[in-house]
Amino acid sequence: DTDRRIVNNWLPDEIWIIPLSEVSQVILSSGHAVVEQLLEGLNLGRSLEDLLASLYENLSGIVPYNRIGVAMLDDAQCVLRAVWSRSDGEMKLTAGYSAPVAGSTLESLLRSGQPRIINDLEAYLAGKPESVSTRLIVGEGMRSSLTLPLLAEGKPIGVVFFSSRNRRTYTEEHGAILRSLAGHIAISLEKAQLLTALRQRH
Repeated sequence: DTDRRIVNNWLPDEIWIIPLSEVSQVILSSGHAVVEQLLEGLNLGRSLEDLLASLYENLSGIVPYNRIGVAMLDDAQCVLRAVWSRSDGEMKLTAGYSAPVAGSTLESLLRSGQPRIINDLEAYLAGKPESVSTRLIVGEGMRSSLTLPLLAEGKPIGVVFFSSRNRRTYTEEHGAILRSLAGHIAISLEKAQLLTALRQRH
């Protein structure tokens, strides 16, 4: 398949970069409605945590998940830092966890803006046992994930992690839909983060 670029040759059927494709206009319209809610909340001065809670509550009809986690890029320290997460069960990977970007599998995703699917997290962990974040997520019972890089006006600012308790949950269509919404989500979250930081200083 020339449209699919294999990321890792030891697990060819489980990990790929998702190409953009035509998606259902109905589903995409629902996604834009969620983005409009985020922008409206931003205009009303809602906090970053409130906006992310809204994201968790309203995206379920667009993409399946049991857990959503958000990590923001800390340019000064060149790390991704978890700032928020929500799940339907106990969480082991929580806000405050951080990891270097350089040399990680997320480095190329942040540059390209392309989503990534891992449809068998246990198999991925077996091949990369040094991945602390994967071990924590698997320990929470998650079995597949979709990683959505966030770029605001072309600048990487963070990542949203969608995770499911079932294997093979995510499809290329899920990735394409989220990719089309990622820029709007990124700008909303970046502005909300700045507003939250300003409020904490005062």
